[in-house]
Amino acid sequence: MTEFKNETSKQVYYRTYSRTKPDGSQETWPETVRRVVDGNLKLVEPRYIEEGEREALIDLIEDFKVLPAGRHLKSSGVNDFALNNCLAGGTPVHTREGVYPIRELTGTHEVLSEGGVYRKAEFKSFGVQKLLRVTLTTGEAIEATPDHEWVIAGKKGRKYTRDLKPGDRIPLNLVKRPETNWDYWLGVANGIVYGDGSISGPSSFVVLCGDKRELAQYVLPYSKNDEGSEQAAGLYIGRLPIEFKALPSLEENPSYWRGFINGLVATDGNVKNGSVRVFSSSIEDLMVIALGAARAGIATHEPKMMREFSPYTGDYAPVWSMTLKGGCFIEEDTLREKHKGTKFPKTPRTTSVVSVEDTGRKEEVFCCVEMETHTMTVGCGILTGQCWAAGWDPAKPEEHFTFTLLRLAEGGGVGSNYSARFLEDFSAVQVPVQVHIVCDPEHQDYEDMVEAGLISTEYSHTWAGAYAVEDSREGWAEALGDLIRTAHDPKTRHTQRVYDVSRVRCKGSPLKTFGGTASGPEPFAEMMWEVGEILAGVFRRGDVLDVFDGLNGLDAMRIDHAIAKAIVAGGVRRSARMSIMRWDDDLIFDFINIKKKGGHWTTNISVEVDEKFFEHLNILSSALGPISFVTEEAHCVLQAIAEGMLHNGEPGVWNSALTAEGEVDGTYVTNPCGEATLTPWEPCNLGSVNLAAFVNSFGDVDFRGLVKAHRLITRYLIRATFADVADPKSAEAIARYRRIGVGHLGFADFLYHQGIKYTEAPFDGWISSVLTECADEVDLAASEYANELRIPVPIKKRVIAPTGTISKLAGVSGEATHAPFAGYFIRRIRFSDLEPNEVAQVEEYRKKGYRVEKDRQAANTSIVEIPTKDSLLDELEFPEYFQHAGELTIRDMLNVQQMYQEHWADQAVSYTANVDPTKYTAEELAGLLAEYLPGLKGTTVFPELSFDQAPYERVSFEEYKARAEEVGIEVTDTGFDEVCASGACPV
Repeated sequence: MTEFKNETSKQVYYRTYSRTKPDGSQETWPETVRRVVDGNLKLVEPRYIEEGEREALIDLIEDFKVLPAGRHLKSSGVNDFALNNCLAGGTPVHTREGVYPIRELTGTHEVLSEGGVYRKAEFKSFGVQKLLRVTLTTGEAIEATPDHEWVIAGKKGRKYTRDLKPGDRIPLNLVKRPETNWDYWLGVANGIVYGDGSISGPSSFVVLCGDKRELAQYVLPYSKNDEGSEQAAGLYIGRLPIEFKALPSLEENPSYWRGFINGLVATDGNVKNGSVRVFSSSIEDLMVIALGAARAGIATHEPKMMREFSPYTGDYAPVWSMTLKGGCFIEEDTLREKHKGTKFPKTPRTTSVVSVEDTGRKEEVFCCVEMETHTMTVGCGILTGQCWAAGWDPAKPEEHFTFTLLRLAEGGGVGSNYSARFLEDFSAVQVPVQVHIVCDPEHQDYEDMVEAGLISTEYSHTWAGAYAVEDSREGWAEALGDLIRTAHDPKTRHTQRVYDVSRVRCKGSPLKTFGGTASGPEPFAEMMWEVGEILAGVFRRGDVLDVFDGLNGLDAMRIDHAIAKAIVAGGVRRSARMSIMRWDDDLIFDFINIKKKGGHWTTNISVEVDEKFFEHLNILSSALGPISFVTEEAHCVLQAIAEGMLHNGEPGVWNSALTAEGEVDGTYVTNPCGEATLTPWEPCNLGSVNLAAFVNSFGDVDFRGLVKAHRLITRYLIRATFADVADPKSAEAIARYRRIGVGHLGFADFLYHQGIKYTEAPFDGWISSVLTECADEVDLAASEYANELRIPVPIKKRVIAPTGTISKLAGVSGEATHAPFAGYFIRRIRFSDLEPNEVAQVEEYRKKGYRVEKDRQAANTSIVEIPTKDSLLDELEFPEYFQHAGELTIRDMLNVQQMYQEHWADQAVSYTANVDPTKYTAEELAGLLAEYLPGLKGTTVFPELSFDQAPYERVSFEEYKARAEEVGIEVTDTGFDEVCASGACPV
């Protein structure tokens, strides 16, 4: 077993990633590695795993050469992977163009959806999944994944395949009777000849005997003869198109198919007591006819064998019968006089489930995204559900905020774009809601809430109209959603909204599902009060203007901030958020300055810039065109960005124009640290190769091993796209893009051991070639594995993430591609006051003499100050090669970021240039940004000591030594907290 490199590495592991086993003991690192690898490999069938791949991955991860993001290390192999909402590849789907097996439909098509209406939908593969077979009373069998959604007739909501029961009624979704046009009459002739005709040479013919002669009028217009000829067998009509003796294509339009069915019924079918049947010697033909009939608005029953052997010769000569549901016909459909006057029953509305069985198979499955009703029609008219995704939803104003709460509560991060274009269609706030919190006085936390002024003086927990808040993350989200919906609902008459928190467990109670302890109801109550005030303020703003006003970007940010504060106060140590606003938004200067006075500390902020922004900067600098108001505004925005960066590191900058390259659905936002491009609801999926682990102390690089590591982590991350996620919208986004993010850590160590200075790396051809060849290997591995799995090739594959915690776990100097922060520095680590284990850790630090103080911004949080020496200082044989951020210029750091952007990342390079703000003016920084930003997808400049209780503070060796003496030991390793290293950053 590989030992931890230092005590910090060991503590990071046991604090963050080691799980408690069923017997109560803690996982060891080798056990964690095997759990993670085996959990990942279970996500695909064994045939998609290479011989020796498991052992190779175990060796790489156990030796810290490759490390999946923290989310994988924490949770992989714990829960079974989820199954998406999909169908077997052969399932026939009804589109405007025709009926096709769903595997043949890619891209955008108009699918027949609820109400018999064709709506646009996007089709795609969802990988290999388990299949169940649903048999219906029509005789149809539809194969779907266990989590596929089925519309249930007569009920609100839907059921998953696994939950269907015999007798559940599934709606039939039939189009209206198509138009009786030229195509219809052509189809009639096709049906007549197909039923009773034959082929002669290059054409077809039909012989109509007895009263079938009356059908001649429908066939003669298509004969090259002027009239039929009487023969002993009947009226002969020849020289008809040869294709009349064949089944129509399922691409033929509904009118044609309606005519074909009616012509077939007239010749090779019967109509009796409102029942309609057609006959054939081929069951395969009847199955095609059933699909064509559904295309024409006609439902069918399963074909049944009428006879197996000929009554005349005794030979095998089967005849099959298929009943067409009579309610799908009207009298005008009957072509023969003897069928006229038939009374047809009502149009059928449903079919019923007979059974649900496991097929025992796993196959590639497919689905579509139809955004309006989230339905499609399959088989012979069966209405079913499908996957869906959404962004800011004007019809559901609560959706964004409940999603934010749930993802943050799970320990993930959330990024959002608050530009006006995403909120302009948001419904207005209609009601000045006032929040009241009530609670049973017997609740352990009641007095604390009274003291905090949170308990209503007007309502009691016994009031029947109170909303009972459930004791779960979902319960909190539902209550928040109720408040936001109420404020936006014009039907609301009662502005007082009362929430009873009696069911929320008291502070300090154990949490069984995720571990840790409960925060009690107080953070929830504070969040609801604050959100209520924000919503009421929006209403009052509109009242002044005599209009109903809606949330703007800053209002939405305030709500998200209130949510994040509640989650942090609830014991989650961090709240990783990214807030973005476009540079020409009306609120952009308020946005840029929103954190100057210490507000909105739960989020990073970035300004979105694009080609238009750079065009206006160029106009101003080169006088190539007229200087407009927009041109002046672009310059002012850049200046404000530079001033903010030097003041407190905010905002960062996101270049959406460069980011958009290679994206198919435009850009929306990044994850909280800026490296992963994300669409609405999409999570990032990250893993890193430890470059330092592939170079020895003599400077020799194991290049073959390095390339293999890139290949294996790529395959690992692609498999991870099949894993379970908590929200179906995220699952759909994952399956749509299969986005992964292979990154690097240990770059500074990699350079040092080869005798390359950090400042020289951007100009070193060997380093550039290493990055390029490794990038090519990732692309090749991704393409080959995606094709093997029959899924879309990941839309993007390479990033540089901060790797905060896993860099500490690997024991490398610096994070990701950053230079070491300093030779000596103070590292501030945050601990939850609600977690008994963390409280005990803080007390141990305090006893040893470490300085401990309360976090002055986040409730229920303590900070321990750790005097730290960079790990490379223990290895230095050639001190001249060691460079830390305090010795670098902004240009030095941006050169490294630019190199990685050019030669490695197809997404972004998360990079923070730590600078002394006294060495640069805002004008100088603005000039550097204008120079570098067109080639970077985003960047951040961070002034040291820009805010209270900063996570890093550079100190001299003398101060480091004094601090070390305070604790009685010489500290030789790095600190161990993270900002955005888990990879759990859904948007």
